[in-house]
Amino acid sequence: MEPDVLVAGAGPVGLALACALLQHGVSVRVVDRAQAPATTSRANFVHARGSEVLDRLDALSGLPEESVRAMTITNYAGDRPMMRVRFGDPGLHTAAPPMEISQARGAVARPAGRAGRAAGNAGIGFPDVKVSERFLIVDARLDTTLDRSGTSGRVHSEGMLTGIGDAENLAWKLALVIGGLAGERLLQTYEAERRPPATQVLRGSTAATRMNIAAGPFGRFLRDRVMVPAFNLLVLQRWTTYTTSQLWVSYRRGPLGGRGSRPRPGDRIAAMLVRPDAHLACTGDPTRWLDGALA
Repeated sequence: MEPDVLVAGAGPVGLALACALLQHGVSVRVVDRAQAPATTSRANFVHARGSEVLDRLDALSGLPEESVRAMTITNYAGDRPMMRVRFGDPGLHTAAPPMEISQARGAVARPAGRAGRAAGNAGIGFPDVKVSERFLIVDARLDTTLDRSGTSGRVHSEGMLTGIGDAENLAWKLALVIGGLAGERLLQTYEAERRPPATQVLRGSTAATRMNIAAGPFGRFLRDRVMVPAFNLLVLQRWTTYTTSQLWVSYRRGPLGGRGSRPRPGDRIAAMLVRPDAHLACTGDPTRWLDGALA
C-alpha cells in the first residue's frame, strides 16, 4: 500500500514531520540514502520551543531525564574565558527549558580531521575535555592558515529547532488537505508563516558568528570591550535565552493570523493547566503548581 506522504531524509526534521503526520492519521514512509542512523550530533542542545514541539509529538522519550535542564555556556577567546551566559527557564512561561545531552557519554575527545588541523595551525588550544563541555568554532580556509576570511564550521542548534518547527507547522496542514478537510491553498500559508522566523534566526546566528570570529581590530574591540561586558548583564542574558528559545515566534501577521485582544490568532499559547471546574490553575510548568496544591 502506497503511503500518503513520502518523506525524503531521516534527519531530525524528516523524523519530526513523520511523527507529526502519524499523529494526524496520515500514513508515511521515510527514506534516506544513509545506510544507518547518524552517529554525530545535529545540534549542541535543544532549545525551549524544540522541547515543546517534541513533547507535543510524543518524541521526547527519556531526553528530559538524561539532559541538563539548566546550563552555563562559556565563550573563550583563545584560552581566556570572555563571557558566561546561563541558560535555563527564566520565567519564560514554558515547561520545556533547553536541554543539553552529552553525545560522548563520558568519553574524552579532541577536535578531529580538518577542524582539528585548522585549530592547531591557528594556535588555538583545545585540551582533552568531555565533548559535552566544550565546543570549538573554527574559522579558517583549509588551504591556508593565514587567510581568516574563509568559511566557518559550527554547531547550529537554532537551525535544527527551526526545521522542527517547520515540520510541525506543515504536518497538520498536509493532514487536512490529504483528508479532504481543506483546500490546497492552506499549504501556501506554510511558507508565509515559517519563512519570516527562519530569516530572522539566520540573520541573528550569522551576526553572532561574525562577532565571535571577528578578525579586524575594530571588530575585536567591539566584541571584547562592548559586547562581552554587555552580555554579562543578567537582562541581556535573559534576552539571549528568550531569543534563542524561539518562544517569540508568532503567526499573528500571517494569512491565518488576526487582530483583537491577546492572545490573538496565530500567537503561541504558553503552557498552562486548567482545573476541572474550567478555571485557570497556572501557566508554565504545571508540576510546580501541583506540588504546592496537592502537598
